[in-house]
Amino acid sequence: MPDLERLTTEYIPLEDRIRLTGQISRERVVTLWLTHKMLSLLLPNLFNWLEKSAEKTTKVNKARDKGYAPAIVVPEHNGAKAYQIQGSDTKFIPCPAQTKDNVDCIKCGLCFDADRLYNKNMGISFAVHGVKKNELKRRLTVLK
Repeated sequence: MPDLERLTTEYIPLEDRIRLTGQISRERVVTLWLTHKMLSLLLPNLFNWLEKSAEKTTKVNKARDKGYAPAIVVPEHNGAKAYQIQGSDTKFIPCPAQTKDNVDCIKCGLCFDADRLYNKNMGISFAVHGVKKNELKRRLTVLK
């Protein structure tokens, strides 16, 4: 599998979709269009994966040991300031698109900078939201 050299995102308002463009080499570029329908199918699975990605401190440490910047899901954010969870020295940045005005995923791009997060011993925390928010909050409370 080829390595991605660069990834850019762009929202196209006229078409109401997001274009992900990945540069694999100077000669090779791939494009993926994300529509509302595709995201409605993708996001529940992504949140399910995130919920399982680092439910506990040991999983945060295992993710780092494998070379990944960890992500965690929390019931809600307590502000925009980075914080640590008990038992881990990784600092978690609350998702800026969820904690700051006038910031969205496209403007932020923090998720796409996994190497920088990993090298600075940081990860991202996402607050549950959307249709299954209350159900996920109940499940996260049980996991504590």
